[in-house]
Amino acid sequence: YTDERNVHRARAWFFQNRRRIMLYSERSHFYHRYRIRGIREVIFYSLPCYAHFYAEILNLLEGVDNASCSAIFTRFDNLELARIVGSSRSTRMLQSPNHTFMFC
Repeated sequence: YTDERNVHRARAWFFQNRRRIMLYSERSHFYHRYRIRGIREVIFYSLPCYAHFYAEILNLLEGVDNASCSAIFTRFDNLELARIVGSSRSTRMLQSPNHTFMFC
């Protein structure tokens, strides 16, 4: 695991635009809940196991113009998706022929 000094340095570089991408894991969010500044786009490679993490991470985008969020999921992520958007909506999303969905 990364020590505190390196985490602080990486967060500072990200905020100063010296690094364009930051990998932030659900495990790190669970234990530390860092306030990461400079986020313009969030990409969930996998939906979080805890639904409130989704909202907490998106709240890091506060005050950013043209912020965006993308989430990649498959039919195997049905439980995580249902926790975020609700069971009836997740069923419709997974059965839909569309590949792109917009929701808040």
